[in-house]
Parts: sequence; C-alpha cells; structure tokens
Amino acid sequence: MNRFFLAVAFVLVAGAPSIWARPVPCSTKAKPLIDVDHRYNNLPDGVGWVFQLLDSGSWTLFEPPGRSSGAVDHVRKPSPLVEVGHGCFDAAALNGLKSMLARATWKSTHRDPCTAMNPVDAQSYAVRGKHVWVSRQCSSAQLDTASANAVDAIDALLEAARSANKKQP
Repeated sequence: MNRFFLAVAFVLVAGAPSIWARPVPCSTKAKPLIDVDHRYNNLPDGVGWVFQLLDSGSWTLFEPPGRSSGAVDHVRKPSPLVEVGHGCFDAAALNGLKSMLARATWKSTHRDPCTAMNPVDAQSYAVRGKHVWVSRQCSSAQLDTASANAVDAIDALLEAARSANKKQP
C-alpha cells in the first residue's frame, strides 16, 4: 500500500504532466537508462510493447504495427516493433528516478507462489543495459523494498508516457 502512494506521489511531485508540455525536446543521442519489455504469453510472437528511457529524459514507446497502446490482438502474427510515441521527462522526474535506481540492490527473496491457471504476461526491466528484474503475475520472487520502489517509479513514468502518447495527435 505504501509503495502505491509512493509511486503516485512520485508522479505528482516529479511533474509527470511536463512530459508533454516541455517546449524543447531532450537529446535522443544519450545512453539508455531504462528498458522495459512487456510480453504477452498468449500471443504468437509474445511481443506486447517496449519502453525505452534515455539518460537525457527522452523516452520512446514501441509496439507492433497497428496495435493501439495497451490493446491486445490475440491473432496477430509476428511483426517488427515500430515507434508509436515519444517525449521527454523533465529533470525533476528523471533525477527522482535516478536517485531511486541508485538505492536499488535488485535482490529478491522467494515466497510461496500462487497457482495461476493460465500463462502469465511478463515485464522485463533493464537498467543501463543490464537485466535486473522480471515481473510476473503469481511469481514467487519478491524484490527488496528499495528495488521495489524503483520498479514502482519506473512503472509510474511508463504510465505517464503511455497516457501522454494517447494525448498526442
């Protein structure tokens, strides 16, 4: 519960609305900071979408052609990903995330898994090119608090980017 409030506060305080209001685009030549790869296990190609955030605050959202953000087409054939949205987070949002990433240890413990009947989607996280976490429904792995807070902050920025993408003409 506290992590939820932390993520919401992060978005509100860090200035999520500024991702579409920033007048000057940030550099797209910076190094990758975050890569999030979402895979739908019930699709033939498995690919859902990819989100990339660069050190400069520039973000890009990639999806298979013809799929609107967040939609699932259960009969889609494998296809390459294309850019469907981009933007720029302001310095406050970016610095807040970098601070959380610096505290993340990416250590996990295991607990009893739940018993899901269907294959579950997976969301894979990489920080500065290094794979650090895979989030799955009913996983037995549980992140340490600092790392879980970093994932929540990444997810909050990701949701802000996806919302901004829906508002772009």
